[in-house]
Amino acid sequence: MQRTVITGSGAYIPPHIKTNRDFTVHDFYDEAHERIHAAPTDIVEKFRDITGIEERRYAGNEFNASDMATIAAKHAIEDAGIDPETIDQIIVA
Repeated sequence: MQRTVITGSGAYIPPHIKTNRDFTVHDFYDEAHERIHAAPTDIVEKFRDITGIEERRYAGNEFNASDMATIAAKHAIEDAGIDPETIDQIIVA
């Protein structure tokens, strides 16, 4: 029986950051597309309290998903310290 072994992992973290503060100057709308009349700072704080999310990262328009996956795969190969020619499979999730 052949065994599967994970020998390395990698990720791509996009460089462009949007913090919760960036959203405090926006209006928010409900499912009926009506403006929510709470203060944007209150909505953003509640979102953070519920989700724990304080920032999000975005890749530039010059990147697509396969570009980011390729960078992450290269990081995984470096992390594993192996020759890329010896890889049987790469799992992207």
